[in-house]
Amino acid sequence: MNCRQIATGWLSLRPQTGSPARATEHLLTTRLDIPVPTRVHALVMGLATLLAAGVSWGVSSALGADPFTVRNVLIACALGAVPTFAPVVLRTRAEYWGVAVMAAGVGRILVSLGYCYVIRENSPEILTRPLFVGVVSGAFLLLVIEVTTAVKILAAIERRRSAPLDGAPSNGKAA
Repeated sequence: MNCRQIATGWLSLRPQTGSPARATEHLLTTRLDIPVPTRVHALVMGLATLLAAGVSWGVSSALGADPFTVRNVLIACALGAVPTFAPVVLRTRAEYWGVAVMAAGVGRILVSLGYCYVIRENSPEILTRPLFVGVVSGAFLLLVIEVTTAVKILAAIERRRSAPLDGAPSNGKAA
């Protein structure tokens, strides 16, 4: 495989049928610069963050958390929300946007649990079970919503990308 084949799309995630010329034709007849709808992602994740904070509060309260512990659960959720919006703030191309969402999810978990660990070490009176279980339950809900949203957005991008350009030959026939 030489550099020309790589540059013409021969190494892609699409099914490999046909010749390199056919791959080049595919690149010329499809959209490659489709923007990622970051506003939709930001809106959904903002609402999901509020929902996750509510779930975290409810779970920690149900486990018998005192007001100090509940306050720290909500602080952990707020700090974890910062990496959640990284894919919106950082300009990434559609090809790497899914990776950015995944990295944001990992960052959210690390920041939230890191805060829980620090607060547990510095405040021995805090109830650790309601703290950790509350934060993890909200983070898990947020992860499920984030993955579902990202998959739907990426599927829509892929549908638009695979649609032929206006005036381009479709199925080998002239328009």
